[in-house]
Amino acid sequence: MKLMSSSVGEGVLLLSNDQDTQYAKIQETKTDSQLRFDEANQDHFIRDKQYTRDLASYLIIAIFIIIWLIMALKAWKTGEFHDSKNDHGEQVKARYSFLNNLFIAIAAVGIFGLGMVGQKNSLSIADAVIIRLDVTSEIAKQKFIQMVCWVRQKGYLETTVKDSETGVVDDVTKGQAAFTASALSNQLISKAIVARLSSQLYNDIFNKSDSSNWVVSNSLSDISKKENNTFTFKKFSDNGELLFKLDPVTVFKSELDAGAATPYLKEVRYNERYRDEADIRTVEATANQLRNELRNGPFENKKAEYEDIKNNVMVMFYKDTRANTYLKELPNDFKLADDVAVTVLNLVCAENKQLRLSAKTYIDAHKGIGTRGTGSIECVGNDWQVMGEDPIATYKTKLYETRKKLEDTYRDRILAFNDAFSTALESPSILDQLKKMIKEGELNFYFNYQNLVEETTFTSINQNLFNTKVLQISEKKAVDFFIDDEWARAHGYEADYNNRVNISQYVRNYFIKTDRATLPTITDADAITQKLIFDNGTSAGMHNDFEQGAGIGFELPSTALKRCKLSVTHPIKCYQLYATSLSNTASDLRAFGLTLAITGQIANDYAKSKIEMPKTDSAANIGKPNKIQAGSSLAQTVTFIAAGIGSSIVSLSLTLDMISNGYRFLLISVTILPFYTMAVTQKYFVIALIKFSPFFLFAFVRLNDADNFAAMRRNIFAFAVSIAVFPILTLIAYTINWEVIRVVLVFTDASFYYERGGIFDNIVGFFIECVRPFIVTLVSTSICLHFMQNTLKLLGGHMMFAEAGIKVIGWMMTIVNVLSMGSIGMISKLSTGFISSLTSYKRS
Repeated sequence: MKLMSSSVGEGVLLLSNDQDTQYAKIQETKTDSQLRFDEANQDHFIRDKQYTRDLASYLIIAIFIIIWLIMALKAWKTGEFHDSKNDHGEQVKARYSFLNNLFIAIAAVGIFGLGMVGQKNSLSIADAVIIRLDVTSEIAKQKFIQMVCWVRQKGYLETTVKDSETGVVDDVTKGQAAFTASALSNQLISKAIVARLSSQLYNDIFNKSDSSNWVVSNSLSDISKKENNTFTFKKFSDNGELLFKLDPVTVFKSELDAGAATPYLKEVRYNERYRDEADIRTVEATANQLRNELRNGPFENKKAEYEDIKNNVMVMFYKDTRANTYLKELPNDFKLADDVAVTVLNLVCAENKQLRLSAKTYIDAHKGIGTRGTGSIECVGNDWQVMGEDPIATYKTKLYETRKKLEDTYRDRILAFNDAFSTALESPSILDQLKKMIKEGELNFYFNYQNLVEETTFTSINQNLFNTKVLQISEKKAVDFFIDDEWARAHGYEADYNNRVNISQYVRNYFIKTDRATLPTITDADAITQKLIFDNGTSAGMHNDFEQGAGIGFELPSTALKRCKLSVTHPIKCYQLYATSLSNTASDLRAFGLTLAITGQIANDYAKSKIEMPKTDSAANIGKPNKIQAGSSLAQTVTFIAAGIGSSIVSLSLTLDMISNGYRFLLISVTILPFYTMAVTQKYFVIALIKFSPFFLFAFVRLNDADNFAAMRRNIFAFAVSIAVFPILTLIAYTINWEVIRVVLVFTDASFYYERGGIFDNIVGFFIECVRPFIVTLVSTSICLHFMQNTLKLLGGHMMFAEAGIKVIGWMMTIVNVLSMGSIGMISKLSTGFISSLTSYKRS
């Protein structure tokens, strides 16, 4: 917006609401020097605009007189202005319409040729539409950047969103937390129904003969028992026999007992003071206290180390706190589930009169009115009243209310912990980077996205995994009759299923909701989390090495690269670290080579001086071997070889430096510059389009038939699509490119790994390791450029500058093809052949 307003002034907000206020906000962000430059730039723009308008007008008038009138006279003479009949007597419509051409030409002058709006009325209606299309594109780009930043920051973890101006909280009844709460509630309610119906069955078996003092059915909370992180559900007879048991409810705590094993957590007494925290109302304050104690205690003089471990500690603390809270609240959840179960059974009985009559008979027998042992217990309530006597609508309303209470309890608990956990992992530096990226838009996004990905990988993945393993509720017996009758069958008390109601069909009907509930993902995320915590420290350590330019050089380059690939860092960043390691190795080699070469030269000079030393007693030495000269010649030979080896080592170090520079700069350039260049060029293209828009009038200085008008409509649509869609398409392609490169490099790393053993393996492995990232990067970038071009072709738009970009990539791929002995060409041929075969198969 600042760039566009620099040229067109307040015209940047034409066709928008409250444009004066919005334009004032844009101006407030500019410095005094920028405002002075804008004033001069806008004067230039207005002069240029007027010049192009005048030039187009003069040319159009000249062309109109020379061409349009000649074409009109010729068309009039040949009868193309009116309907006629051909040689076969068929009616032929007129090719041209004089009135249509005149009307559309006048309209075009009004749309393209006249300044009506903007600063000093310098802009035409067409210019205003172009600007609005560009602003629409900016809005779409902002939405995309904000979405990507949110995903990187939050890791798809749903949190409560409140409007900063109105204070209104977003609808939380249709999100992930609501669906998870619904799924957990369904499972817990099913368990409560199984508990009640199974309890009825066994109370009927054991107490039918003497039912004067017993509860008809036990609730879920009655038979629950806490065992560490698990609640078990078992019903025993008076003799201690196990009558039935339900599947347990398990709460997952952090399995990393770091409080006892890690020195800094042991120092702050994590196990004694923090591991058992169980109050969501105070969890944030406690988390801050834990952070402060770590920062001011074990890491008082180790700020960098503290930054590396604080998120690890927060992950463990919030998992422990959440588990403790669930364990504390589950007995209350059982009671809520029991309320729903009772309502469900009342509703079943309300819809089945026969069950209610049978229950009345059972109750009468209990009171001694009827024959003992008659009737059925299914619709007998704990108060010895028939269940389901109220209207059906009453129970449906109550079912909605009781179920909603349970679901809301789970949903609010999930969101409360999500909010607290997400806040705990926030980093001021990352938030500043996010704000800067959103404020400065796509140009900042292109250069800083990869840094954002690296810095947010740990927090993003951990937040994504935060709700994958929380609470396990299941009930395998919750089918058909919702009864665990294993003991009864084994002891000859088989239930009469012909008389029993099939409860599952009722439950399915009662649990149907407008929003389809999805089961929570119950997976073993602890292993992933532990690996992430380890990798985060590793990645942070390598990042410090990279920033300081020291430490990593003490390892072999291949070792450093392999270690990096096992972390969560993007592979391209790993190759940059690899480049640093290669550069350090090259520096060591260069120092050794220069030392060897210089030492050899010094030794050579010394030996030469010995050979040329004047002979003091030549007569005495006649006929005797010159030992000094022979020794000096040998020393010259040895030092010559040493100097040569030293020079070769220096040359090798320079080659390694070139390779390291390729890793350091070329990979990043290939992944960023094509998209960045197209984005910047497109911005200036839009400004140029506004400047030279009067020349569109050339399309109307000739006679146009229906085909020409149709082509004009297509071209106008194509320009509109290019302006509005091209920039967001570039952003999407750029983001996809980064992710494709990451996935392919990670996948091919396992496929093309060579065990470094023999000389051949070393050479092949090093060659593949050197060439592979360039091949993957170039191929992926080329594919993304083709994707952009083909997408716009499908939309009927034009891809400005894409052909040039693809040609540049093509040249780069040719170079790498030579370096890779044709492997990239082979990949291209195979992919082309595969696509062609699919196309031909589809046609056949």
